[in-house]
Amino acid sequence: MKVRRIGAAALTVVLVGGLASACSSSKQAGGGGGGVVVGAIGDYTGAFASGQGDIPKVLGAWASTINAAGGLNGHKVKVIAKDAGAATGANATAARELISQDHAVAIIDTDSADSAWLAYASAQKVPVILGYPSTNALNDPDAFPIMGSAFTSTYALASIIKSYGSSVGVVYCAESCAQQAALFPVLAKAVGLTVPVFLSASSSAPDYTAVCQALKDKKVGSYILNFGTATFTKIVHACYQQGLRIPTVLGGYTTSPTWRTDKAFDGLTAVDGVAPFFNSNTPGQKAYRAALSKYVPSISGSNFDDSWSAFVWTSGQLVAAAAKTTTGTLTAATLTDGLYALKGETLGGMAQPLTYTKGKVTNLNCYFTWKISGGSFVGGATGDKPACASPAALAPIIAALSPPKK
Repeated sequence: MKVRRIGAAALTVVLVGGLASACSSSKQAGGGGGGVVVGAIGDYTGAFASGQGDIPKVLGAWASTINAAGGLNGHKVKVIAKDAGAATGANATAARELISQDHAVAIIDTDSADSAWLAYASAQKVPVILGYPSTNALNDPDAFPIMGSAFTSTYALASIIKSYGSSVGVVYCAESCAQQAALFPVLAKAVGLTVPVFLSASSSAPDYTAVCQALKDKKVGSYILNFGTATFTKIVHACYQQGLRIPTVLGGYTTSPTWRTDKAFDGLTAVDGVAPFFNSNTPGQKAYRAALSKYVPSISGSNFDDSWSAFVWTSGQLVAAAAKTTTGTLTAATLTDGLYALKGETLGGMAQPLTYTKGKVTNLNCYFTWKISGGSFVGGATGDKPACASPAALAPIIAALSPPKK
């Protein structure tokens, strides 16, 4: 069941060849004369709207780029992006419509509550492209991630946190973040960290003084916030103004370009799922930046010019790469075969090497980092290349989440 988001309305955005339409959904079958349908479900309104709000536009830019190059296997691509952010059950309804009515060949997933529909997509044999490290898909062999799993992101965060001390504070959104946040204390223990502050707060709270005071009272070495970009910024500012000078460890998807010149964020490191969204050093990064500039210039440099946008672009590029390995009519089945045919695919340097094995859960073990320094976003220790965790390093994290043996 989808947790209801405060003050948001259900929304369906249909993008045909990159242009927004007022239609509620398309009944065009994937691979038919009218085009191949690629679906998307995400938190475009609600608690994560400040980061994901323009994802439909980015998907439109991806569709326009693909269509300008001849489409997917000669078929025009149509993206139908459905919002999961407001009404209870909206995400499950969206999945059913995309699969049974629109005949989507794949679904790009940035829905924080995707457990409501992943099993249905799997049963219908429609591949789900994970545009974020979904904890709900840790045991789903029919999900195709573009980035490191929750195990990997935990390892990466822990590595950075440990450089600031052995204790960390965790504050998460009360609206829809409890499921993912609940994993962190378990995982922290597995990697030798303590979590003396673990609390929720409303994304619409008028004041975060109590949150900052709790972090100060427990003298944690650093803190993590699981909120949309706007609330994340408010909390960091509140704590900075209260004299809290411990570092915030960032997830790249939370980032706002306005943080470049914000003293409260200077010197901080971010863990990310794809290559730094702000650079143009690899072919994949260049293509992404060029598409934004050409088709959605309003996003370039805006608050939506962030990792979320890069995630869905990369997810779309994975669909395109898989389609190239197929022939004839593109369907969910042939696209799935195309995904399994990819070996070490980096999508032009946007992603870590991607290989999927039929019937096995994919737990990617690499991640990217970058920093905020001197008014700029800069690459981390490995630049535009991923850093990777060894199986031995991930083992205690995986064990912490594994069900006990009977």
